[in-house]
Amino acid sequence: MITTVLLLMSLTRAVRVGDEKFELESAGHFYVFANKAIHVINPLSRSIVKNISREDLPTTWGDVVYAEDSNKKEFYIFAADRSNNRLIVIDTLKKDIVASVQIGQRPVHMYAISSRQEIWTHSDVEGHFDVVHLNSPSALKAKVRTHTLVPSHGKLLFDDELGSTAFSTNTLEPGIHQLDLSQTTSNSAPAFFNFSKMSLQKGWNFTCSGTHGIAYSRINRHLYVECSGRGLWEFSTETKELIHVFPEVKGQVYTPPSNDWVVAVNSGASKVHILLPRASNSASSLSFEVSVPGSPSKPAFFRVPGRFIPVVGDQQELSDYLGFFALTTPNSSLAGVAVIDFESVIRGTLSRASTILAGSVTQGTFFTHRSLKLGGQFVVTETHNPQGVYLIETLNHDAAYLIRGPENAQRIAWAPERNDASTSNTMHILLILLVSLILCILN
Repeated sequence: MITTVLLLMSLTRAVRVGDEKFELESAGHFYVFANKAIHVINPLSRSIVKNISREDLPTTWGDVVYAEDSNKKEFYIFAADRSNNRLIVIDTLKKDIVASVQIGQRPVHMYAISSRQEIWTHSDVEGHFDVVHLNSPSALKAKVRTHTLVPSHGKLLFDDELGSTAFSTNTLEPGIHQLDLSQTTSNSAPAFFNFSKMSLQKGWNFTCSGTHGIAYSRINRHLYVECSGRGLWEFSTETKELIHVFPEVKGQVYTPPSNDWVVAVNSGASKVHILLPRASNSASSLSFEVSVPGSPSKPAFFRVPGRFIPVVGDQQELSDYLGFFALTTPNSSLAGVAVIDFESVIRGTLSRASTILAGSVTQGTFFTHRSLKLGGQFVVTETHNPQGVYLIETLNHDAAYLIRGPENAQRIAWAPERNDASTSNTMHILLILLVSLILCILN
């Protein structure tokens, strides 16, 4: 139990959508969001334990996230209903829908900001974030504007180290916006950093047509921003200056939980770029590239037991991790999930990912999405050919197990096991054990 607490503490260092800190809890259920249905899966029995099927459920889903209130009394999954422009709220104790909230048109990306006890969902049509507080999950708290002139698709970057400061992207505007998470009442345009103008001022021959993926490194306090089709742009949150442009590094960008490297997933070129952050205001180094046949997309990072000592102060490294990447190719001989052992990459002994065959997904018109979610000792991804989801054991990942039932699944969430009476007591006991361990180490 102590090990679990320490792992969860370390996992909060690098927030991506806000629920990653729950991924290493060993007991729980996966929620699969499919065509007019939600399926609850027990990974240990490899079976569906509940189906939530209603005519008013959507055929198209946006992001889904798990969140808990500060008093540990309420446990929810929030799901973006793109068909009906709603936020659907699921109580994971009841394993059922308990509320829905009307939000902006075409909601896609969603974030759980635990420090504020809030859920932020982005409307691609209206160009704002709809904000819901966990204390009142059935009521809309605020709308926060995230565009200067043209509303469009975008993402949010926040980190505890940045306090109330956050940054958002917009695929139709050539830069990023700076937001104040604590100021949700103003509808004025947020501060905007125009990358194309900043590049011109530096005499660089780079332009940015729009921004999408975004990540943050605590090592140098830099942002890493995907300028759609125009490479990866490095930006200082302290000096508000462009630091460097990597024109060859494309795709979605992530900071792994170790926070010591930056990983860009280049689906178009079927490779993963790995960058090493340097000192503040110094350009990062493009250190490794790994071939990942099959058009990689959504990643999950699993910390391998035995590669670290679970004590307070243990320094995480990317070499502690396996990376799992959903593959979006329609080619059945390549489709499934790719695996990268980052320890082998850093040692220089791995340049090509391995592949676990796990079905393929329907191809999108402009972009093909495939979910991948880590929960406990498992990762789960959807498949449309055959229909269902595949479950993969993180340590024994030679094969994937097909679970039939979900039709045209699109999103997956992980909800750790909770109950009404014992959760707060359990956490209290774990805290006492943790303090005892610290005292033993100090003595």
